[in-house]
Amino acid sequence: MLSFIRTTWQAAQASEKLAMVLTSLYILSPIDFIPELAFSVFGIADDLAALLMLISTVRRIRTRLGSGTVIPPNSNETPLKK
Repeated sequence: MLSFIRTTWQAAQASEKLAMVLTSLYILSPIDFIPELAFSVFGIADDLAALLMLISTVRRIRTRLGSGTVIPPNSNETPLKK
């Protein structure tokens, strides 16, 4: 599991890292844009949208990894191979 996370993080571009961090913080945050208590089913929709965005970002990175060699942003690291 840690290897999966580390490999995904190393292969991610800066914008993808930002998206993963912000969506993870939003999902874990106790503050919601649409609270569940007030709007029940619709209150869960924003959390679900954030989760789907996180999954989509990770899948895009993993697909790129599966299509060949990806060189991590730090040039002192070795390329990640399939």
